[in-house]
Amino acid sequence: MRVYILSTLLVATLCSAQTLVRQTCFDTRSAVDVQMTGANAVIGGLFEMRTSILGGYACGEPHKELIQVYEAARWALQKVNTNAMVPGVKLGMKAYDTCSSEVLALKYAQDFYSRLTTGQNSCTTQANQLYLGFLGPLSSWTTTAVAEMAGKLPASVLSPRAMSTALSDNAKYPYFLRTSPSSRAQAKAMIEVLKQMNWKRVIAVYTSSLYGNSGYETMVKQAMENDICITKALSVPSSGTVSQYAAQLTSLPKYDTDVALFFGSYNEAKTLFQALESIGSTPGIRSIQWMVTDMNLMQETYSNIARGAIAVMPRATLVTQFRDYFINLNEVSAPTENPWLANWYMTQYQCKLPGVTYLPYSNYTNCVTKTTNQRRNDFRQNAFVDRTIMAVFAYAKALRKAQEDRCGSSFSGICTSLQSLTTSDFHKYLKDVDFTFSTSDNVPSLSGKRVAFDENGDFISEDFTIWNYNDKSTAFDFHEVGRYENGQLALSLTEIKMYDNNRNSILTSLPTSPCPAEGCGRCVIPRNAVEFMYMPGDLVIAGVVRGHGAGSEPLSCGDVNELHMAFSVAFYYAVQTVKTKFPALLKGVNLGGLIVDVCNSQQTGSMFFNNILAELQVVRDKRGRIVDPNAIKIITAALTSTQTMLFTDAMKAFDIQELGISATASTLSDKMKYQNFARVIPSDAKQAVAMTQFFIKNGWSFIQTINSPGDYGRRAIKDLRQAAVEGHICIGASYEMGTDGTLAEILNSIRQQSQARVVVLFIGGDDKKELLKALKDVSWSKDYVFVGTDGWYSQMFVGYEEYAPGFVSFQPQLYSLSSFESWLNSINPRQANDIPGFSEWYEELNNCYIVAENRGKYTNPCGSSSITTASEYIPNAFIGNMINSVYLSAHALDKSLTSICGNNYNGVCSAFRSGESVSNSLKTIFNNISFVAEINSPFKVEGMEGMQDFDIFNYQGSRFIQIGKFNTEQGRLSDQFNLPVQLPPGLTSGTFKSVCEGRCAQCSYVYNPGEYAYIPGDIEVGGIFGIHDASTSNPYVCGDLRTVNGFQFAAAMMYAVDRVNSKMSPVDLKNVKLGALILDHCNVESRRFDVLSSLYSGLLPVNEHDNIKVSKVRAWVTDNTRSAIEVNEVVKPLNIPLISPFATSNSLKNKDDYPTFFRTIQGDLTLSVAMAKLAKALNFRYVTVLYSDEEYGKGGLETFTAVSNQEGVCILSSHKIDSNTNMTQVVQTVVASTTHVVVLWTNGPHTTKFYQEKAKHSAASSIVVISPMPFMSVAQGLGTSGGKSFFLNIKTSVINKYMDFIRNLPQTSSITTNPFLMEYYMKILGCDLPNFYMHGVQCSNIQTVAAWSAAITQDNYVIPTINAVYSFAAALDATLKEKCGPAYTVVCNDFLSMDNVNNVIMEKMETTTFKDPSDFTFRFMDREGNTGMDLIYYDGSTLKTVGEFAGASLQISDNTLVNLFPGTRSSCIAPCTECLITQMEFSYIPGDILIGGVFDVHNNDINTFSCGNIKTLHGFQLLEAFHYAISKVNDKEGPFANILKNIKLGGVGLDACESAIKMGYTVSDIHNGIISLTKNGETINPDDISAYIAGYSSDSSLYLARIAKSLKIPQISYASTSMALSNKDKYPYFMRSVPADDNQAESMIRFLDNFDIRYVQVVYSQNNYGRLGSMAFSNLARENKICIGQMIQFPDNGTATRESANEVVSAILKKPTANTVVIFADTGYINTLFQAIRRNPSAIGKFKFLGTETWGNNLDILSGVEDLAVDAVTWSLESADIGDFDTYLSTKSPGNYPQNPWFPKFYEEMVDCYLTVPDGRHPVQCASLSEVVISQRNYIQDPGILHVINAVYAAAIGIDSALKRSVEKIIQQYARSSEMKQTEGIF
Repeated sequence: MRVYILSTLLVATLCSAQTLVRQTCFDTRSAVDVQMTGANAVIGGLFEMRTSILGGYACGEPHKELIQVYEAARWALQKVNTNAMVPGVKLGMKAYDTCSSEVLALKYAQDFYSRLTTGQNSCTTQANQLYLGFLGPLSSWTTTAVAEMAGKLPASVLSPRAMSTALSDNAKYPYFLRTSPSSRAQAKAMIEVLKQMNWKRVIAVYTSSLYGNSGYETMVKQAMENDICITKALSVPSSGTVSQYAAQLTSLPKYDTDVALFFGSYNEAKTLFQALESIGSTPGIRSIQWMVTDMNLMQETYSNIARGAIAVMPRATLVTQFRDYFINLNEVSAPTENPWLANWYMTQYQCKLPGVTYLPYSNYTNCVTKTTNQRRNDFRQNAFVDRTIMAVFAYAKALRKAQEDRCGSSFSGICTSLQSLTTSDFHKYLKDVDFTFSTSDNVPSLSGKRVAFDENGDFISEDFTIWNYNDKSTAFDFHEVGRYENGQLALSLTEIKMYDNNRNSILTSLPTSPCPAEGCGRCVIPRNAVEFMYMPGDLVIAGVVRGHGAGSEPLSCGDVNELHMAFSVAFYYAVQTVKTKFPALLKGVNLGGLIVDVCNSQQTGSMFFNNILAELQVVRDKRGRIVDPNAIKIITAALTSTQTMLFTDAMKAFDIQELGISATASTLSDKMKYQNFARVIPSDAKQAVAMTQFFIKNGWSFIQTINSPGDYGRRAIKDLRQAAVEGHICIGASYEMGTDGTLAEILNSIRQQSQARVVVLFIGGDDKKELLKALKDVSWSKDYVFVGTDGWYSQMFVGYEEYAPGFVSFQPQLYSLSSFESWLNSINPRQANDIPGFSEWYEELNNCYIVAENRGKYTNPCGSSSITTASEYIPNAFIGNMINSVYLSAHALDKSLTSICGNNYNGVCSAFRSGESVSNSLKTIFNNISFVAEINSPFKVEGMEGMQDFDIFNYQGSRFIQIGKFNTEQGRLSDQFNLPVQLPPGLTSGTFKSVCEGRCAQCSYVYNPGEYAYIPGDIEVGGIFGIHDASTSNPYVCGDLRTVNGFQFAAAMMYAVDRVNSKMSPVDLKNVKLGALILDHCNVESRRFDVLSSLYSGLLPVNEHDNIKVSKVRAWVTDNTRSAIEVNEVVKPLNIPLISPFATSNSLKNKDDYPTFFRTIQGDLTLSVAMAKLAKALNFRYVTVLYSDEEYGKGGLETFTAVSNQEGVCILSSHKIDSNTNMTQVVQTVVASTTHVVVLWTNGPHTTKFYQEKAKHSAASSIVVISPMPFMSVAQGLGTSGGKSFFLNIKTSVINKYMDFIRNLPQTSSITTNPFLMEYYMKILGCDLPNFYMHGVQCSNIQTVAAWSAAITQDNYVIPTINAVYSFAAALDATLKEKCGPAYTVVCNDFLSMDNVNNVIMEKMETTTFKDPSDFTFRFMDREGNTGMDLIYYDGSTLKTVGEFAGASLQISDNTLVNLFPGTRSSCIAPCTECLITQMEFSYIPGDILIGGVFDVHNNDINTFSCGNIKTLHGFQLLEAFHYAISKVNDKEGPFANILKNIKLGGVGLDACESAIKMGYTVSDIHNGIISLTKNGETINPDDISAYIAGYSSDSSLYLARIAKSLKIPQISYASTSMALSNKDKYPYFMRSVPADDNQAESMIRFLDNFDIRYVQVVYSQNNYGRLGSMAFSNLARENKICIGQMIQFPDNGTATRESANEVVSAILKKPTANTVVIFADTGYINTLFQAIRRNPSAIGKFKFLGTETWGNNLDILSGVEDLAVDAVTWSLESADIGDFDTYLSTKSPGNYPQNPWFPKFYEEMVDCYLTVPDGRHPVQCASLSEVVISQRNYIQDPGILHVINAVYAAAIGIDSALKRSVEKIIQQYARSSEMKQTEGIF
């Protein structure tokens, strides 16, 4: 029997917020069965009984009126079943309370349909019930989520209340229906009310919910079509607070409108009026009258300010039968089908029902029983009751029709055909429902009402009632004042009552809100959606400007954009003057214009032109003139680049020519994509070239950039970076305002790059002023030169003149505006109504108003001065561009007319008018067209790109002076201006530098931006390898190509991808294509990080035609340790798998630092063991280590040091090697040493250097070298001098198919598309391909070069590289099968949208297995490949394999090796204190049959194979319990009298030092013969060990269980409780004498349940014990309705630190109401956690704790924190104090107990003294050796003693049973037999 003991009782309260707990933790109030007994057809009901809290994750107070909707559904079901509407079929409902939460709605929808049979679309569940679909949800926002999900199931969704127009999208929501009307119909009804009320100017307020947004957007369109002006639109937060609403609504009066519309739910309407009441003292607030879309008609009172409000709500029919049913519901004895009724009643009437003791109702007064008449008078039917009844009947009618069709009209029940009805087929029946309520339906109130749906699923009838909140019947209430039926409004204005500002007196007349005589101005949504001006003509040029900014609401306009108003004026001017300026143009043709203000929205422009050009509607201007779509031939647009791209795409269908004046993005130069687009301005790429040449001229090669947020700045920087690379200019850093911090923070970062003193600015608008303000705050800014683009003018520096000198600006060439300005000055601003934009431009420049009635934000009237005299007027190059674009268009039209109509055309000929060839003609013309603008300035477009020059200005003195010009057409700086830059004061050209001096890692991309090889695919794997070495002249740039372990990494990767795609690999990706992107890091420091960072930021130069999308790369493969470390910096945050076929460093196994790292080879730990075992086998007990000063070398030394000590090999000395090392001196030191055995942890160059220097010294010929790397070629290159060398080489073989692939590569297109292959080919053959001049010899025809095949050999790491690709592909295949189905053919959306897809891929990688190219079965073992190593020996002439190493086993196949080095030194001069290596210690009890015991006798140490201090509890005592139990078995008394007769049981006790790795290696090495167990001259045969009693931690047991499986030796754990160990398939030889964690978790849950503790937190450690234990607890908690506030994981893995404990305490404090903390962690974490609590006063006394058996009754772990753990409850494995064990232990002493080598340490710890020499831990030397240890105050018997004893007893009994089965065999034979090992069933 398994029993847990509670150490202490805990008295804890419920969650302090009882109401919250009651609402959130009681699942019984979230779901209920309705009519489910005997039901064989079921509807899923999604209702909203309570409000939403905690962001939709929990439920709040009851809804006041939606209870009726739920009861209407119940009542309707009763009617359907009573009427036997579907003969023999009972309808039931599984009802859920979604609490208005999208999260909960989806959860319960999934719960309902999880009952379907897996993999089927049938309506039938496993219980043979028909699941028909959903009734509900009731809100638009919850319904959209459920409807979208249901479309994928599929399943019907029928809502009686969701009104959003979005739900009418049948393509998106094909399974959605509703019996409620849509928001579109509601908007139509509201528009008609507005018209009759003469409310033409209104304010719109809407919530941010889907319903609010949808209602508002629908109203926008209706208002536009009906001349209703919305003067302002305000958004308030969905479910916001009164204060949040009030903050938004205070601005309402300033919009001078006395009518407001509100789009939101009834709860939000209530909040609205409460907010208005709270700000009622604000002038003008109370004068506003309101129309709302929803109100709670059952609510008795609203805020006073709601008086007079009009509500337009779906028309409802009073169902008297339901009313009588509802008012007779008993809230005291509520029906079991309605667990919400009592709380609703108490909330509605603010009273307390009998027996209620919970908050908030316990504070209310007792409810007064109401009579039936009182209830009837109180009853006000919810507007959706009748629609709910209709929905239920629709389900019944649809099911009846299906029954008739499938079973026959007379059939009763569910026939086989109906049983197989699919959900999609049933939906067809439901959507086709069309019935009218009749008397047979037994709902008289609905008799004659029709139920049907249109093609979109909308209800066929969309009628509304208009309500007015007035005091018609004395008390204020809602009264019906009108109806909107069949598209017609019947409104009784005389019945409507509205009130004065105090809302006390009725107004004598209803208020109106008309437009002024001149029409409504400054509307959020203008009457015709877009403001435009039309100038009719035979041919029309259209102009698009952004005269206003975008409004805060959709399709609305904001503030005036003065520059674009100037564009409007300039466009008008140009159209009016073109024939005057160029009289020879357009003979007989009247040129017209159409200027359109799109308010910074290309979408508005697209829609406008689409309506015109597609002739979808007749568009008239304000004078009634129709815009002729056929006359429009060219559109000039002043849009941003992004807007232009979208606008151009939209206009593509009309094949109309566009001419951009301000879009500069280089992307628009793609004429394949933007065929009809030309521009008059150069692209950003040209500007980048201009800047680059200017920087080169001034010697500035190291710069920084700042950009405004958005596409313009990012694209401009990309163009500059590409141009700068060609000029060898480095952008050291780029910062985006906002994204990269505040301006102050950015400027501080700028200053840190003190060498990059030129800062380029791509910023616009208000950001320029903000930058100047920020510069004013930093004194050092004058030490930098700032370079800006267009828009920097002298006027901008007013107030900042001190910081302007030295500023450089690049401006598009400004063409003369003299004629335009003269014309401007002639205009009277009060007579300029016909000039589009002039008035607003004038007002904005002069900050005044022209017309008082439309004064807007201006307070002063305008004078009559000319516009150019305004202080804010600035001549702008783009104004000239707008004028010249019209002139250029006129020239183009003239050329086109000439081409199509002939040289002598006069007027527009019919051929041109038809327009069929006009577009092509204009495209040809705009490819090369020019004209001479004012003052003889040529204006030219070439290749559809403007050739406008760039003028370079420098701020000198008090203004900008032109110092240079860039000739765009010639692509160079012009000689016309060539003045020097005047630098900021204090700087001189001789001393000012902006260059990188020394090593600038961020500039490595400049010197070699990097070539790449690319294979496109659906999913891609990236590779970054050292294909080149670093340059010998500059270590930071790429040098020569590597012919060994370089290019073939890339080739192997290409081969693997090719094999996968050609279905010839062990992995098949179906029709999904695997791609590859291969990069070169050139073995340059930091280059891996630089290249990948540039790639992910979009800054790496790549060919646009490759269309590389880095998002497709799902894994990276890289080579060495340095690469893995750098690449990890990039991929770790992205959680992308990183796989290496080459990196061996042990540090890479740290999953905290390298969480995504895998390698397909074994690591340094394995290599170190192999080398140490080799040295030991050759009797080389003393060695010297040389190591490179880098991660590989230092990590190798660290690992080898640990392993060599374990193996008894001593490192006499170690030497660090770097580029400055004197290798001659190193060799001489080795020669002089007492050991000539050298272990190398050096990289390739250092290894080569050592061998070369070794060859120079004859005395070094005796040196034996052991290298973990396959540097055989280095040794062979030196002949005899390279002899006596051992190398570890990955097991490999020549892969013929791979070699064929390499040989054939030059015959494919790869030779020209893969730059690495081209260079490799040329280097191998020593010749040049065409256009290359590296070798001086041209290669012969690549098809016939036989030398190629002979020259190439396979590299060592080809197979591991192939395995890297295959392992990823295998995991990808498994993931695609899981997410897209076993027969997937594409990468499905479920895969692409999965948040944790990379985690899933990595999980699959850990378990993947396949046959690699050498026919070896490859798999990962703890993320390391299982490929073995060959031991290679070079004797000076011959290279041969002399052994192999796999796992922890070294096998030497050449027995002569040990005799080859008789004279080789390997000794140490006495006393040799550096080599006092402790041999492996173990305890030993001789016996005929042995059992092994592995215990944590010592604590762990930082080093994997080292040990800490003696561990008295949970370690040493358990070892002694092992000894004690063996002795009791051998006593042959009591239960063992007949056990193992005449056989002595022996034991071997081993120390794991809390290290799973040490435990595994120790056991493995013992059984592999690597470790010899010798005690007192007796060598123990490991085959005599028949079972292991091990280990303590679950992680250790898991590690050993894998080894025990391979050895087929039983393992019994005495403490490991992880549920993972219960897997008998994985761990068939594992048993334990303690229960698993799930039992403990269940006990803890029962304890919590017993004390009604419902809200807890869980803290757990990262190991198996913590993770799996907490997981088990979490699963049970969910089942037992215990809320877990949060799961907190200790940040550290294996060690609890002060910092990690502080983090945990801070996390706990975030959930103060969850005051019970459950801890699943090892002992080391618990004291650390309490210490952190003591450090944080806020945490002391705030929490109670539950601890698992790792805590138990162990008081040691509470040392110093006992007061903080008071009242803690802990669990402990059942145990007992074994008195006999204490007696046994009391007889032991250091003098009489040599069997246990660790007893002296235990004695020292217990007595607190030292025996031999001072150790720093104990104060005095022991006075005696005979102290009784159990008498010491520190002694406590370990509670785990019993479990070790039980484990030993079980082993003994099991062995006895096995022996008795084999009585015919001799005991000695049996002891070594394999049969005995196969005893897992016996134990």
